[in-house]
Amino acid sequence: MAEPRAQPAPLGARLGRAFSIRLYSVLGVQEEERRPVFLLFAFSFFAGLAVVFYETAAYSLFLSRFDADKLPWIYIGASLLIILCGSLYIYVEQRLRFEHLLLITFGGLGVGVLLLLILNTLTPGAWPTILVALWSDTIAMLVGLAFWSLSGRLLTLRQGKRLFTLASTGEVIAGIIGGASIALLVRLIGTQYLLLVTVFSFILCVILLRVISSSYPKRLCRSEEEYDAPEADEESLAEGDRGPERHAWNSRYMMLLGGLAGLSLFGYYFVDFLFYQLAATRFPDEESLAAFLGLFFAAVGVVNLLFKTLVAGRLLNRFGMTFGLLFLPLLVFGGSLIALSVGLASTETVLFFSLVAMIKLLDSVARISVDEPAVVLLYQPLPVHFRLSAQARIESLGEPVAGIAAAGLMLLANALWDVAALQILYMLLAVVAAWALIAAALRSEYWVMLGKALSRRNLGEGAHMALDSHSLTMLAKRLESPHIGEVLYLLDLFEQEQHELLEEALRTLLMRQEREIRLDVLKRIERLGLSSLETNVRALMKRTTDPRLLGACIRTYTAITFADIVDEIVPYLNHPEPLIRRNAMVGLLRSGGIEGVLIAGERFFAMVNSNNPRLRLLAAEVLGEVGIRNFYRPLLSLFKDPYRQVRQAAFEAAGKLGNRRLWPPLADSLGIKPLRRTAEQALIQAGPSALPELWRLYNSTGQSRDVRLSIIRICAHQCNDAGNRLLLNAVTDIDQPIRHQALKSLRRCFYQARDQRERQQLERTARIELTHAAWILATTKDRRLGRRFPQLLKDLRNKMRLIRQRLFMVLSLVYNPKEIRKLEKHYHAGDREKRAYALEVLGKLLLNDPLAQVFVMFDDIPDSERLEHLLESHPLETRNAGQHVNEVIAGRHEGLSFWTQCTALYEVGKYRYQDYYPAVLQALRSPEKVVRETAVWTISRLRPEQALDIVKPLQHDRAANVRAVAHYIVSRH
Repeated sequence: MAEPRAQPAPLGARLGRAFSIRLYSVLGVQEEERRPVFLLFAFSFFAGLAVVFYETAAYSLFLSRFDADKLPWIYIGASLLIILCGSLYIYVEQRLRFEHLLLITFGGLGVGVLLLLILNTLTPGAWPTILVALWSDTIAMLVGLAFWSLSGRLLTLRQGKRLFTLASTGEVIAGIIGGASIALLVRLIGTQYLLLVTVFSFILCVILLRVISSSYPKRLCRSEEEYDAPEADEESLAEGDRGPERHAWNSRYMMLLGGLAGLSLFGYYFVDFLFYQLAATRFPDEESLAAFLGLFFAAVGVVNLLFKTLVAGRLLNRFGMTFGLLFLPLLVFGGSLIALSVGLASTETVLFFSLVAMIKLLDSVARISVDEPAVVLLYQPLPVHFRLSAQARIESLGEPVAGIAAAGLMLLANALWDVAALQILYMLLAVVAAWALIAAALRSEYWVMLGKALSRRNLGEGAHMALDSHSLTMLAKRLESPHIGEVLYLLDLFEQEQHELLEEALRTLLMRQEREIRLDVLKRIERLGLSSLETNVRALMKRTTDPRLLGACIRTYTAITFADIVDEIVPYLNHPEPLIRRNAMVGLLRSGGIEGVLIAGERFFAMVNSNNPRLRLLAAEVLGEVGIRNFYRPLLSLFKDPYRQVRQAAFEAAGKLGNRRLWPPLADSLGIKPLRRTAEQALIQAGPSALPELWRLYNSTGQSRDVRLSIIRICAHQCNDAGNRLLLNAVTDIDQPIRHQALKSLRRCFYQARDQRERQQLERTARIELTHAAWILATTKDRRLGRRFPQLLKDLRNKMRLIRQRLFMVLSLVYNPKEIRKLEKHYHAGDREKRAYALEVLGKLLLNDPLAQVFVMFDDIPDSERLEHLLESHPLETRNAGQHVNEVIAGRHEGLSFWTQCTALYEVGKYRYQDYYPAVLQALRSPEKVVRETAVWTISRLRPEQALDIVKPLQHDRAANVRAVAHYIVSRH
């Protein structure tokens, strides 16, 4: 029976999908970016709604109950709250997973606003409105921190340059829609119930955060650098290593940055105070003030949207840093002058209020669209390790302190002179003039710092945008630098920004004499496909005699030209220099058309079948450089080449080709020690497609430890579900090196147990480690062991240290990895207080948890007591230390490495312990050649009269070092 045909989607759905695809295409959003951009946009929208409704309600309620002269007190309280909440946010951020931090932040904001609404509704008096007003700036700060942190994890920096502005447009649209609807909502529900709309907005933000965290769990993980760098900085500061940082903070550039931030905030608060003072006078009742503020915020949103999308970017790219730093202060200065000239006649007119409102609107728009992106650029010349801390300190501490100072100045002036609107404008003009002067000085200092950063080659990207076009144009002058590293670093910047000067820069640099620069330029031209530089590349190809440069020119020329190149390139196939022949063959096979492929292919197969290993090596290199997936068959024969260098080149080519048919023979080569590393790198390059073959190989009967370790190392570079499943199986392996490498690989992938089954596998790993620890403690408790086997005792104690390390790894895969790493660091710090803190926190963390049994390994108790605790849940067949040593020598204890076995064998031979002779004979059957070699030497020391008969067969051992020792002993007899 035929299956029913699928019903087509409704016309409306198809039209909607077509429209959304077209819209994303117009906005420059690629297919894989659509969902994260949409989620970020929605999150920005609802967070923006929360901010606009809360701010309108907060200021309307406050100004309807208090005079505007009290606003400076709100500024002071809000600044103190920002410092407190910002510090708390940073503290908690170091201890929670990122998604949990955001959920707690927005859930807490929603609950907090709801409590403020209840308090404001049920409590008589005006003091609850003070609390509402105090939280306005703090909420805006936390929302901004959360959005940009989330954006930085969902989008890469390259994506961010294109999409950050688009994603953040949701906040602007929220301002427009929310502001326009406030007048209606106030009439329907009243001003204070705008806080309820804020609560609903925060609830929607929490729901979106849950969707984002479930859709992109790995993107929300921190990087390795995020785990370690902050702790290292904190540690170095604690130890007093503040020299370089103190110098950086005391530099002229940092002082100017701090002055700019402070004066900018002074201007913001003066404009804000003047605006709300006049608005409260003109709209004395709560509802009319809320309606006006709603319309005002909607107007700000409309102008912001138009200015940001149509004007700001073009102006920044056209005029660069000068425009970015001076635009806002000059705009405010000009507007203040006009308002002052009108206000000298009367401050009660509608015109004067309109001009002040216009200054507030322009300040709000220009501050977001122009000033903030320009200020972000100012941090880029700072050293990378110092840049983020400098920005965080200025924004979370310096700016609130400046806000307190500005509010204090307004309160002092009001107390002394009864400050009115005109006096505020006079102070504003003075502040803005100083602001503009510092901005001009900082612009000049910026170019000095940028030059130094370029020389150090540590210039990086800012938080949300990279160097502007004007800055890059200025930096282009440094392409003439005699320092090769500086020139190449500049080219990276130009290519990263896709700057219009890149092509001309490459054309000019082809004329430089330094070979390294020319080779780098040719690679870029080939990679970018710049056919407009074909003539320049061809001219260089005709005149150069340098083999490396000529080979690069041939390859680049064939890649970018549209002309018939066969006749021009074929003569290079006979060139005496192998490098030139290789590049000519690669060029023809890639870009020579049918004729070029036929001619080059004939030469290529002649090389594959040649008796000369150098030609076969060249053939393997050519296949790797060509990189065409279907050209894989010659590699199957080159995999079996008798010369190791040829096989290694074939392995490297296989990784570049990425054809699945190459994975089985490549995986089988992991068992060949000289080729293992090359095969590993090729399989890492192969990506997830090779994992099924690796899974088969890992689970094959009798597989060696070395091959399994190689497979685990390969999986550590994949960090996907298939690779993690293989690693999870490996963490319960009885072989200690396998477990150790698997746990290390899972932690490298930032893996976290997702369900009960995966957690149970990690609990089983912990039980294996604890059983092994009990065995070691039972062995080392015998005091005679230290006298008879000092090196073995030292090795076993080191094994206990590794067991604790693996248990910390297990905990980091179950609990917050950041917190576990910190506890591990404190545990090993050597400081009694830090160790006690780590044990206290660890004890609370593991309370009533199946993993609580691992705490006995960290607790400060005697080893005898630790052993008794372990034996209660992990009993041993025997606790006799002598039998345990026999197990080590004979290799019967699977949890130990072969180096421990060699250590015990060496000490038996060194001190001639005859009672262990039977175990030494068993060691001769070990698969590890080093163990067999040591056992042969030990037998010759214990029973020299019997050694000859035992050792003679080992002269034919498969391991060269074992044969050599056997020959030596036989020759002595």
